Amino acid sequence: MSSTPTDQPQYIPLSSSQIPFYTGQRLHPDAPIYNMPFAFDIKGQIDVEVFQLAFQKLIDRTDILRTVFKEVDGTPYQYVLESYKYHLKSYDFTDYDDQSMSDWIEHESKKILQIDKPLFEAGIIKRNDNHYIWYLNQHHLITDAWACTVLFRNCIEIYRTLLKGESVDTSPFPSYKNFVDNSHAEHTDQGDKVAEYWNEKYKQLPESLRFYGNRKNASTTLSNRIQINLGESRSQ
Repeated sequence: MSSTPTDQPQYIPLSSSQIPFYTGQRLHPDAPIYNMPFAFDIKGQIDVEVFQLAFQKLIDRTDILRTVFKEVDGTPYQYVLESYKYHLKSYDFTDYDDQSMSDWIEHESKKILQIDKPLFEAGIIKRNDNHYIWYLNQHHLITDAWACTVLFRNCIEIYRTLLKGESVDTSPFPSYKNFVDNSHAEHTDQGDKVAEYWNEKYKQLPESLRFYGNRKNASTTLSNRIQINLGESRSQ
C-alpha cells in the first residue's frame, strides 16, 4: 500500500521556489552547488558557551533549521523535526593568518549538506580576544541572503538576553510552513481566477501597430539574414 503523506500534517509540499533547488541537488548529489556560506564578523568579546546556547535556542525557535527532506512515492516533501540538538563547534585561529582562515572557510563551505538531515553547518571562530567570526553554511533549499541576516539578528538578540541573565522567549519565530501554505493556496484557489482575468484581457488587445511602409497584416517572427564580410583585420 502506498503512503499518503498529505494525510500526515508533518509532511509539507515543497514551494515553487524550492523545487528547482531540490531537483538540481538530486541531479548533482556530490556537488555543493546550492551551499550558501556566510561569515559574520563580530567585534568584541564573546562568551562562547553562551553563544552556543543562544544558537541552540535559535534552532529550537526556527523551524526551517529543523527541516529535513524526504521523497514519498517519488514526490519530495519536507517535514520539521520536533527537536534537534546541535553542538556549535568553536575554533581558535588566533595563531593563524587571514589566508589560513579563509582557506578553512572555503573548505568547509564545499561540504555536502545531506537533504535528509537539517541543512546547515555552523561554527564560532576566534581571531583574537575582541574579534570572532560566526560561520554559517546553509543550503539554498532553506534560506536566502535576506533570511540569513534575520537569523543573525535573532541569534544575537538571544545571546544578549542570555548575557543579561534574563529569560529567553521560547515562542517560535514565523514558520516557513505558513509561507508554503499561503503559496499553494494562491496557486490552487486563485489560479483559475487569475487565468480567467488575463484570458479576458487578451480578448481586448488593440490591433497591431502599423508602421510606415509596413504592408504585412499577419504577425510573424520571420526575418531576413544579412551577411557582411568583416575581413581578416576587423575580425581579429
